[in-house]
Amino acid sequence: AVASGAYGARLTGAGFGGCIVAFVAPTESERMVASVISRYRAETGLDATAFSVRAVEGAGPVARVNA
Repeated sequence: AVASGAYGARLTGAGFGGCIVAFVAPTESERMVASVISRYRAETGLDATAFSVRAVEGAGPVARVNA
């Protein structure tokens, strides 16, 4: 992913097929994803699936409710 334009990337969940999370400029996302998928297919013979997401604020503090 970094070689394809991401600022950084991390492998996660490798026990069941794996996943990477990559940090990339929004304007470069589609190009970077296409490059990574193409290189992955060329090196492994397998198809990959990509999901473009963006970070948002979290849900916030959770208050305990007495039952």
